[in-house]
Amino acid sequence: MPGRYGKVDFRASGARWRGFAAGDAAGFAALCGKLDGPEAVLCKDRPKITAGCVDGYFIKRCNLPGLLTQLRRRLRTPRPWRALAGARQLAALGIDTPAVAAALTESRGWVRREFLVTAALEPETEFFNRALDRGAPPETVWRKLMEDVLPLLVRLHDSGWIHGDVNLRNLYLRPDGRCGMVDLDGMTPRRGGVAARFRVGETARLVSSFMICARDTGDAAERCREAAERYTAAGNFPLDAAAVRRAVRPLLERGKRYR
Repeated sequence: MPGRYGKVDFRASGARWRGFAAGDAAGFAALCGKLDGPEAVLCKDRPKITAGCVDGYFIKRCNLPGLLTQLRRRLRTPRPWRALAGARQLAALGIDTPAVAAALTESRGWVRREFLVTAALEPETEFFNRALDRGAPPETVWRKLMEDVLPLLVRLHDSGWIHGDVNLRNLYLRPDGRCGMVDLDGMTPRRGGVAARFRVGETARLVSSFMICARDTGDAAERCREAAERYTAAGNFPLDAAAVRRAVRPLLERGKRYR
């Protein structure tokens, strides 16, 4: 994780760029423009989000379609700036996440787009949902989640932060065995510490995401019991397995459409 970020505020090609960058801000702004070009290898191209790799970097662009969305977003801190704050917190905790190179907004009149630029992950890095899709044994994936990922979540909670979108699409395993987290724009600090309902909720999202991705129709209560026990053992907060089970139930109901 770069140690220093310079504040960005400049104009280029009719747009105003603002935010933070570790290095040449104008160069990163130009790099963001390549996301629509032939050099980009896209992994997501939707009305709200475009994301892909360009020149060794991963770029995520929030397109913010529609006037109402533009107005609502202007009342909040831009998502890339929140993701940068989350990445710096993870780095301070020793939790792996791709290094952020720039967190920028591009404004043309009243239209704004937001860009997060990070180092690209190694090609051999595997997200947990994709591991299940390619046929990895579900119990092997579950063991990795319980033994390596859940303690990271506990460490994050004990530091006073929540992730905001815990699911297997946002959790990865590097070739060297390190587990990490992405999609950090929902990370937020909780004044006074992370309350039980957030700890329960994010643990439940981890359990339900695994069961949905693995098409696991087994004993959800047993999964919740083990997760709660391992969460408690990894930190100093006694997590209630029954509360996790109650939180998992509606998540699994909503997830049935993916099965």
